[in-house]
Amino acid sequence: MVEPILRPILDREDEPDRLPWADYRIFDMHTHVYPDAIAPKAVGALNQFYSFTAKCSGTVEGLFQSCRDADVYGFALLGVATNPQQVEHVNAAVLRNASAARTEGFRAVAFIGMHQDYPHMEAEIERAKLLGAKGVKIHPDIQKVDIDDPRLCKLYALLSEADLPVYFHMGDHRADYRYSSPDKLVKVARAFPKVRFIAAHLGAYRAWDESDQLIGLPNVWFDTSSVLWSLPTPRALELIRSFGVDRIFFGTDYPVTTASEELTRFFRLPLLEEERRAILWENAVRFLNLT
Repeated sequence: MVEPILRPILDREDEPDRLPWADYRIFDMHTHVYPDAIAPKAVGALNQFYSFTAKCSGTVEGLFQSCRDADVYGFALLGVATNPQQVEHVNAAVLRNASAARTEGFRAVAFIGMHQDYPHMEAEIERAKLLGAKGVKIHPDIQKVDIDDPRLCKLYALLSEADLPVYFHMGDHRADYRYSSPDKLVKVARAFPKVRFIAAHLGAYRAWDESDQLIGLPNVWFDTSSVLWSLPTPRALELIRSFGVDRIFFGTDYPVTTASEELTRFFRLPLLEEERRAILWENAVRFLNLT
């Protein structure tokens, strides 16, 4: 098996082909993987749903290689349950894959999936937390549930008690997919002030004119995944600084793109040195309480 690239930063200075980000520690806050047997079908369904072409295989080893190629030190694996029967299977897989990644030398954490109709939310959250899960992932548009649906409000109350964050896919420009519009997150963020919410895709995938509604919410964080290949740089920079650089995580949305491709895009943003370091590593370490 290929040795993961985990050398200290200072050891890289004499390398002839140094990556532009060679002096940075990098944590990818937004990744998904699928079992090898179904990965082609799952990635194909993703392509069809979003009308794009994902660049990667979607397998666990594909993620590991993408991270090795780009010298990414760690990542968060996000589970998604499209029906209640999937919840326990999805969560066992995401926890297992995060453990396997740590064995390979990566700093990896898991966010379990949860479905709005799953009947044992409290027990599953407690179990997953004991096994090291760092939060819960919800994809409102694929799960066809509004962020402010009462069934999910039950989940937020449980997460408030468990002190675990919830990670949302956010936004869509299509009229049939308004489940994760920012106005709904504004409601729940105010209703559940103790819950930490992560709004993926700078708050509103392909509907970034709506993202401004989320500025100033003290319990909402954001990631850059599936943004930089679509959103003009000036608007991306405006949102990052409006939300607050200390609230932004770097993310690839693997298998949508490779870490190298996304880091190349990220380094085109005219950010200050300290802003880059915060987004690429420091914010995630602090948020996830990594040591």
